[in-house]
Amino acid sequence: MKYIKLFEAFINEAKDLELDNNLAEITLRKLIQKDGDYKFREMVYLSINDREAIQDEYGAKLPRGFASPDKDMHISAVLAPLAGDSVYTDDGDLVLGDKTVRGYKHGKSTLNDVVKLLKIEL
Repeated sequence: MKYIKLFEAFINEAKDLELDNNLAEITLRKLIQKDGDYKFREMVYLSINDREAIQDEYGAKLPRGFASPDKDMHISAVLAPLAGDSVYTDDGDLVLGDKTVRGYKHGKSTLNDVVKLLKIEL
């Protein structure tokens, strides 16, 4: 029973993480800037310095469930506000609506590639 409650709390926290467009854009720019050709991954971790830089630019407290050094955040939380709620990943594949986005190569694509595919303007 204890594990079920922990799992439910985890699921509810993941559902509750909704970034506004401004925070999503700031976060996405930081992820791209961080390593240049940041490899596209489903889960994102952010250092304390990255979190502080994002929070300073955002000008408000970061929402509960936002990525940290020891807590991940799903990349769709960042992409969905900018490309539409129908963007998500499915076992490593990038999906827009009900179609797998063409041109995305698992393990080889960068976040810049994904931004271009989704036609997100930063």
